[in-house]
Amino acid sequence: MWRSLKYEEVYLHDYQSPKEARSGISHYLEFYNHQRLHQSLNYQTPAESLP
Repeated sequence: MWRSLKYEEVYLHDYQSPKEARSGISHYLEFYNHQRLHQSLNYQTPAESLP
C-alpha cells in the first residue's frame, strides 16, 4: 500500500504545502480503498472484501 501511495500519488504531485499534501493523500486513500481493484483480493476493493 505505501509503495502504491508513493508511486501513484506523492511522486506525481508537487505539493506546495502540508495542507495540500494531506488533501491529495486523503483523496488517494479514498480511491485506493473504494475504487481501485486489487489483484490479490480477486479484483475487489479493500472495502468490498471486508466481511
